[in-house]
Amino acid sequence: MKIRIFIVFHKVFDECVLRHFSSTERKNWFVPYAVNEAHSKRVIDRTGMSHELDAGCRDFCLFEYNQVNYFPELQRSGFMETSCYVHVLANQLADDVDYIGVCQYDMRWTEEATALVRELSQVPSGRPYGFGISVGPMMASSGEMHPLAFTALRNWSFLLNHYNRFFSTNLAPSMLIQKPFTLYQTYLLPKHEFFALAAWLQQLCKDVFPWACSPPYETHWGSLGGYTERAASLFFAARVHTQQLIFSGLPLDHDETISETLGVDKEHYG
Repeated sequence: MKIRIFIVFHKVFDECVLRHFSSTERKNWFVPYAVNEAHSKRVIDRTGMSHELDAGCRDFCLFEYNQVNYFPELQRSGFMETSCYVHVLANQLADDVDYIGVCQYDMRWTEEATALVRELSQVPSGRPYGFGISVGPMMASSGEMHPLAFTALRNWSFLLNHYNRFFSTNLAPSMLIQKPFTLYQTYLLPKHEFFALAAWLQQLCKDVFPWACSPPYETHWGSLGGYTERAASLFFAARVHTQQLIFSGLPLDHDETISETLGVDKEHYG
């Protein structure tokens, strides 16, 4: 299978997160994906050298704001990694592959994850596996949501109703019971499922702004990314429920020290 994985970064990308891949594998499977045009960009290569990137650097990095179909309001509103999903679909950036992935710059690709991608690349066809990072069951048998669902800050009823309207389904909240709660907007999905998710997120972004970042919800920049992050997890759970996807863990290491090491903090978002 042909694979393309976009690594979203706002300011700095460190190639060490891909240290288990060969240079050819990194070139074939990964695309550093630069967002947020307010900041200059640089990359740290495997030798530790830092290189400044400009918007014309197409050989190594893809700049979202250079795309023909560009929606600047997504980053300006704080939708975070969601803008990558929308722009990949809108600009046909992965129409020629079988599996599409998105992850963040602070995700280390472990030896296990490296082996998974290598194995997947050798499979000509197969069952519809969807890979993500689960933090546990989304909903307990008692009906209680996972603590990271932040039910006081995210309107899950709205998200489920929106999903049902968009996909012409009639799923009940109970379908979330014991489903994997995938977070970080980090997925590796069959192309048609990635496109379905991206199309829904594009419409959802229009329908949650601005009320979802107004009181009584969070109002800081980036809070809308928390909404769409959980929307993506609902999408994944729904697809598992309807047997359109089979869940498999994506064994990445979400290394929170990477931001500190790179000298990047939340202020870099805007």
